[in-house]
Amino acid sequence: VLSRVFDKFVQEIPAEVPYIFFDSFIPEANYLAYIGQDSFQSGLLSGKLMHLLVPAGSSVAVIKVLPEDYHIEERVSGFLTYFQPEPSIAVHVYEMHGNIENKGCEALLHKIITEQPNLRGIFITNASTHKIAEAVKELNWPPQKRIRLIGYDVIDNNIRLLKQGVIDFLISQQSERQGYEGVTNLYRHVVLNEPVEKKIIMQLDIVTQENIDYYRS
Repeated sequence: VLSRVFDKFVQEIPAEVPYIFFDSFIPEANYLAYIGQDSFQSGLLSGKLMHLLVPAGSSVAVIKVLPEDYHIEERVSGFLTYFQPEPSIAVHVYEMHGNIENKGCEALLHKIITEQPNLRGIFITNASTHKIAEAVKELNWPPQKRIRLIGYDVIDNNIRLLKQGVIDFLISQQSERQGYEGVTNLYRHVVLNEPVEKKIIMQLDIVTQENIDYYRS
């Protein structure tokens, strides 16, 4: 996963050295292939899912996790684009550092709730979903005031809170398949001298409390 600070490093890779981007890529780089999701489209999908969960008149928060990665920007952009023609739902963007601890998440959530009293949904743009989910769980609000959560990655902490019903939806990035495709395509290019696809786009899997036990990425 690439943030802007890695631009210079990537530019220094010799032209004859093949490399593959996973989940995020630098458009002007001389990469062999990109393997991952359409990040903008995944943001659109998350927006539609959130629209199904929250009533008109609600506020929704987007947690943009820092450092600012290219794919995070695209997810946020897709989510905001979905809600542009939906003026009945207000969307507000907040920033959170990926290494934030529990107390920091609780403080951020308190800030959001204070500023957005009609908050009914939060979209978290990476695997840190469980950090916000734990803070939401501690609120212990009644069902009618429940904050709906959408995030990314089928990791243990997220799965636990998904099963508990704290997280509503996870978008899977199919990390195992990404790794398989990466090794396979490097082998085809380096050993077999075969052409490979420039972009290998992963499908957008929606994982829920109901299907998590049967899901394989």
